[in-house]
Amino acid sequence: MKTRLIVALVSLFLVTAMLLFLSLQTNRQNQRDNYLLSDLDKQTIHTINIHRKNGSLLSFEKQGGVWWLTGATRLRAKRERIEAILGLAKSRSFAEINPANTPLNVYQLQPAEMVLDLDQHRFIFGGTDPIDARRYVLYNNVIHLINDNLFHQLGQANLFFLSTKLIAEDETILRIDFGDQLLSLSRDSWAITPPAKDQSENLPAVLASSWQKAEARSVSAYKRIQKLPLISVHLYGGRTAIFDVVSNQSELILARADLGIQYNFASGHAEKLLLKTD
Repeated sequence: MKTRLIVALVSLFLVTAMLLFLSLQTNRQNQRDNYLLSDLDKQTIHTINIHRKNGSLLSFEKQGGVWWLTGATRLRAKRERIEAILGLAKSRSFAEINPANTPLNVYQLQPAEMVLDLDQHRFIFGGTDPIDARRYVLYNNVIHLINDNLFHQLGQANLFFLSTKLIAEDETILRIDFGDQLLSLSRDSWAITPPAKDQSENLPAVLASSWQKAEARSVSAYKRIQKLPLISVHLYGGRTAIFDVVSNQSELILARADLGIQYNFASGHAEKLLLKTD
């Protein structure tokens, strides 16, 4: 009888210990799940510098809430690209390693594969873990292991980061000069002068809206080598954007020679952005 009691008590103790162990492990995992690469607030960041392994540097700066790619020509950056970069600061950290215990070259952190500066905060990218393909990042003297979602984007060409919008969101169109026809706003009403052939009543407003919201499929480099038809977009504040009509076929191509870029549209945009000609 006493033996059975002892066995029952031992079994109860083992089950209780096991449950306690599992509970502690779950709590530790939940805590680990909440670990972040940093506590930076992306709203406070005003400069981004990407140092590539080949020695090239890509820089962005925020002015008036707008991010710009800096260089010989300042170009608007694509909001989604910038948000992805800033999102690194809140990446989940799956592991933390003290760099004092292992040489940095073991993790390909010295020399670095890539360096990202968010203001004065430096993130050093190393290699990837051979088991789960997560990437080692050194920040604030701690090596973290994070999902490898951003590294390859940081290595893309400058054009990858440019805005694909014809007209910036904070700009407002006043009139568009198509050369032989003018789309203009007067007393809150859009009009085409002279009127387009067989135009519908709402065509002027639809055309203006299409230009205001137009976004290209991609952006590529451009250099004017011949005289092309021009479209001048006059904006509030006295600014003017002049577009070369590189192609007016179904897959429309409009270019800004002053910026050295062209906007490549998906099929069907020529009908939305150009007036029909006889």
